[in-house]
Amino acid sequence: MGRPRKLLKNSTGDLTEQRRIRKEAEEAELMGMPRDLLEEMPAELRDKTARETWERILPDILREETTCNLDRDNVIMYCNAWSETMEAQRRLKRNKTDDDYQELWRRRLKDARAECRRYGRLIGMDPSSRLQRASTKVDAEDEKITAMFGGI
Repeated sequence: MGRPRKLLKNSTGDLTEQRRIRKEAEEAELMGMPRDLLEEMPAELRDKTARETWERILPDILREETTCNLDRDNVIMYCNAWSETMEAQRRLKRNKTDDDYQELWRRRLKDARAECRRYGRLIGMDPSSRLQRASTKVDAEDEKITAMFGGI
């Protein structure tokens, strides 16, 4: 399967002209993928908390040009996992005396948090992917300034 591929703007290695042109064409193809399914609220969301999470995170996810309909299921899974995390926390606060009950909800909370991290990473919500995007924007700004005023 190979290692994960990077976008051209995130690549740091030297690329031949032919490889750079190929990557640009691949990314252009990716950017043209449909996004219409992300604009409607999916029926698969488990409850009100999941629906609110969908509405809250969707604008940020759509800012990334590579997001398309194929990411829909990962966003749904993240929203449902977040909802389950919130439910487990509420249940743990509500009943503090029954040890068996507490253990059950602690396990569910741990599993839901792991699922949030997994699906959050897949849709680009982890800090390292955000830092990567931010550094790309800063580099682009630096290049614009250098192009305007030259190297100082």
